[in-house]
Amino acid sequence: TSSGAATDGKRVGILSNIKVNYLNVPASEQTPVQAAIDIWSDNWSSSVPINVVVNYIPEGTSGILASATPVSFFHNFPGAPDSTLWYPSAMANALASKDLDPANPEISININSTMAGAYYLGTDGNCPSNLYDLESIILHEMAHGLGFLSADAYDSFSQYGSIDAPTPYDAYAETPDGGRLMDLPSPSLQLGLALQNTLVWSGKNGIAANNGIKPLLYTPNPYQNGSSVSHIDQNTFQNIGPNALMTPQWPGGAVFHTPGALVLGMLADMRLKPPPGVPIGIPDAPRNVFAIVGDKSAIVSFDPPDNARTSQVTSYSVKVNETGDVILADSSPVTVSGLKNGSHYSFSVTASNQL
Repeated sequence: TSSGAATDGKRVGILSNIKVNYLNVPASEQTPVQAAIDIWSDNWSSSVPINVVVNYIPEGTSGILASATPVSFFHNFPGAPDSTLWYPSAMANALASKDLDPANPEISININSTMAGAYYLGTDGNCPSNLYDLESIILHEMAHGLGFLSADAYDSFSQYGSIDAPTPYDAYAETPDGGRLMDLPSPSLQLGLALQNTLVWSGKNGIAANNGIKPLLYTPNPYQNGSSVSHIDQNTFQNIGPNALMTPQWPGGAVFHTPGALVLGMLADMRLKPPPGVPIGIPDAPRNVFAIVGDKSAIVSFDPPDNARTSQVTSYSVKVNETGDVILADSSPVTVSGLKNGSHYSFSVTASNQL
């Protein structure tokens, strides 16, 4: 990645164009926010401009300094490494090489105006121990907005966990037995237990940045809404310099003015097609099989089996029952050619995995 610094004061190696719309943010706070944004434009590669809205709003004195979220998520778009995952706006646009939602920004950041007195607004890294460095805070929140987050939810009453629309982050969060977090039944007690027990990162770039060790994710028991899973482990990483950026809690005076190799490696993993998980059973039958007549052809469409997430479908076979011909495919729809007009045909679709 590029340093973004030069002796003549001009930034170099800019990898993306990040545009910021400030809403009621005081000018004194815009300076450290912009500094953090500039760091990400030096380290996050995208040919598509990234639009960020920064809001300055009261959120009480609960200790929340700032928060961020992708504005939208997209799946099964051209350029998506895995059609089953939901990619945050900025990451989806970068992979698609176009703005998938031109009418809306990609990232929304809230700065808690109630906590204004707790922020250090300088950009020199000399944050006193009784304040929190706003540039570092925004650097952390931007990582969440770019995709460093899980789509998990936990209900403390039922103790069920759920992941309805898994993100690429969820595809690399792994249980100790090598299963993917996103492949556990959802909602389920099993998933609820997994969210409060050991989870590690399985992506090759994140592992390489952590000296060949699978990075440990933050999964306290009991579950902490807003912190669990979507951060790296507090105890393991809090004292290791730049790689501690995505720990959930910082002491006063902490300064991070670089994303660190670990966070960049994990974000790089999310742009790749994740390896398949470990299947825990064979696939059920594909659902809603349907054929549309074409000229000497047919288009066969279908939905994945009900248990697709736990059975890890690796391929589909479409059989022309009258001829015995079989076409293998990764997903629906499948075009069957070489048919004769005026003849009757029927099709069978089978889902398979390594079991």
